[in-house]
Amino acid sequence: MPAELFGPGAATRDDLRIICDIGMGGTNPEALITLGAPRRDGLRHCSNMHAKVYLSDAGLVMGSANASANGIGLNADAAGLTEAGTFSTAHSPAWEAAATWFENLWTRAAAVDADAMDRAWKSWRLRSRTGDTGEHDETPARRFLDYDPERDGLVYVGWYSGQPEPYTPPGVANVAHRNDVPLGTLLAPNDTDVMGVWMLDVCLDGTRAVRQPAPELIFLNARHEDPGHDAEYPMVYYQRTDAPPPPAPFQLDDRLRHVVLDVINRKEFGALRDRQHAQP
Repeated sequence: MPAELFGPGAATRDDLRIICDIGMGGTNPEALITLGAPRRDGLRHCSNMHAKVYLSDAGLVMGSANASANGIGLNADAAGLTEAGTFSTAHSPAWEAAATWFENLWTRAAAVDADAMDRAWKSWRLRSRTGDTGEHDETPARRFLDYDPERDGLVYVGWYSGQPEPYTPPGVANVAHRNDVPLGTLLAPNDTDVMGVWMLDVCLDGTRAVRQPAPELIFLNARHEDPGHDAEYPMVYYQRTDAPPPPAPFQLDDRLRHVVLDVINRKEFGALRDRQHAQP
């Protein structure tokens, strides 16, 4: 997202408002800084943002093109990709509907503050390390012995009691599933932010005897808050269907699953958990 696409003085223009996504790794944090982050009121982010809508007094453009040199072009350079879109004149019915949609989204979007910038950098670096472009070919999965946290990013482990609930946040249609089970996790507001990371999801029962399903790797690239479902754990992190994850840091085969279950079921691991939190 080159800042130049938004015209001269974009960082200080009071009439320019931008909503972006920082979870998929496609938004360059350097561009956000050029646009005034993390102190610019006119810059917000939404974890489910995938629309390309450009609205001004000159009219409305909606289409497939990202705000990028490849999508739109920059200066005298033509766009590098073939895109399609529609144009509507200012104050037309389509323009008015888009303006209402934007205002509603703006009220729900969050400021690109210092914490958001940390997440943006994490997602950007992860995508840069993996060479992710949003399209993934079938490359051989790496062995766990080849996994390097410094290179591949830290993999979090989430473990909890009880069977996983087949819960999908209301109004959210892009939750990925595996074997009909939503790929996601519920966290408390003060828990570690896991946006843009791989998580090893492990389900336990009250006696720490592991239940099905077996441990799975989930790439958490979206977030939704639903306090009406669970007031204690209202933060829903999940894997999106419309944003393919980067290559997994290692292959989670049956042998590694067995090792994970063996470690988590040890008394020493349970004691570590119980010292940190009263509940899993």
